[in-house]
Amino acid sequence: MSDLTKSWLTQDFFHNPHPYFAELRAEAPLYWSDKLNMWITTNHALTLDALRDHTRFSNSGRMEAEIATLPLEERQVLTKLAEDLGVGLIHSDPPDHTRMRRIVGKTFTPRVIEALRERTAGLADGLIDKMLEHKEFDFIEAFAFPLPVLVISDLFGVPREDAERIKVWSEAITDLGSRRLPLYELGINALKATAELKEYFLVILEARRIEPREDLITLLLQAEDGGDQLSRSELIGMAILILVAGHETTTSLLSNGLLLLMQNPEQMKQVQADPSLLPGAIEEMLRMEPSFPRTPRRIKEDMEFGGCQLRKDQMLSAMNAAANRDPEVFPEPDQFNIRRSPNKHLAFGHGVHHCLGAPLARLEASLAFSTLLRRLPNLRLADDDICYKPDFSTRRLERLNVKIS
Repeated sequence: MSDLTKSWLTQDFFHNPHPYFAELRAEAPLYWSDKLNMWITTNHALTLDALRDHTRFSNSGRMEAEIATLPLEERQVLTKLAEDLGVGLIHSDPPDHTRMRRIVGKTFTPRVIEALRERTAGLADGLIDKMLEHKEFDFIEAFAFPLPVLVISDLFGVPREDAERIKVWSEAITDLGSRRLPLYELGINALKATAELKEYFLVILEARRIEPREDLITLLLQAEDGGDQLSRSELIGMAILILVAGHETTTSLLSNGLLLLMQNPEQMKQVQADPSLLPGAIEEMLRMEPSFPRTPRRIKEDMEFGGCQLRKDQMLSAMNAAANRDPEVFPEPDQFNIRRSPNKHLAFGHGVHHCLGAPLARLEASLAFSTLLRRLPNLRLADDDICYKPDFSTRRLERLNVKIS
C-alpha cells in the first residue's frame, strides 16, 4: 500500500497543508507514516483523546525516543541535547508536571498581567509610529516579530538589544521539529543554541539572586508552593521555554491572523466597526492556523487505540491543525468566521498540558490587533507572494508584505 503521507513535507504541503490533512482524515484518521516514522491523528475525536490521555501518551522521553532512531555515534552526540531540553514543564508528566505548573502558575499574578497589558500597548504604538513612515513593508519584520520579542525581553528584564540573538537561538530550537533537515543536523544547531541560552540565563539568574528586580526571572526564583521551589535546571528550562514559545507563537499568531483578516476584508471591516468581535476573531485565527500544527507524544505502552495497534516508544503526532478543520465538529471548516460558536479548537492543546501561556498570548494578540485595526484601518496585502517556512512543527510565514492604502 502506498504511503498516504508520501507527498507531505513538499513545498505544496508547506504552502497549504490542509487539503493533505483532509485527505488523510477521510482515508485513515489514525495512520502510521513510514515517511515520518510516527502515528498521525487528523480528526478531532482521536486528537482530543490523545491530548487528554497523559497516562498513555507521554510528554516525557520524547526527545530520547526521537534520537533513538539515529545511528549510535549521532545518538551519543545528541544525548546532551536531550538532557538539556528534555526536562521541564513540557517534557514531563504528572506528578512532576503538576508540581512545576503549580509553582510557575504563581508567577503570573494580576500585577504581572497588568504590566504586560501596559507594556504591549505602548510597544505596539511605538512600532506603528515607525510603520507609518513607510507605505509598504514586511509586517513580520516591522511588527509581528519585534513586538513579542520586546514584550518578552521586558518581562524578563533583559536588554532589548539582545533581540537578534534571542531570535537566532529560538529559531535553532524550534527548528528541531521542522523536518527541514536531517534530525542530526537540526540537533547540532539546537545543541549550540541551547548551550548559549543556558549560559545567558545562568548569568541573569545569579544576578537576580544577588539583586532581585521587578521581572519574571526574579518571580521564578522566588516562586514556591509549600516550601517547594524550582531546581536550577528547572529554572533554566522554564526560562528557555517561556522565551522561545512566548515570542515564536505570538509572531505566528499575529502574522497568520492578519493575513486571514486581509483575505476576508468584509469581516475585517466588521471587527474594525465593532471591537467586541475581536475575541471571537482571534479564536478563529487560532483555529484556522494554529502556531503549532502538531503536538508530539511518546507512546508509553503497547496498546489498542483508534482501531490500530500502537507500540511502546513509538511517536504520535496529534495534528491539532487537522483536528481544527474536522467537518464533524466545525461546519464549513475552511471558512474564516469571526462569529463561529462554539469554537472548540485545539490550538493550545488540551488537558493537563493545555498551554500555560494561552491567556498571555490571547491578551497580547488582543492588544496588538485592536491597536493595528484602530491606527491602520487601510492596511492591505501588497502582493500575492505568500510563502510559509518549510516547517512541520510550526506554521510560520517567511514574510508578509503589506501596504497602507
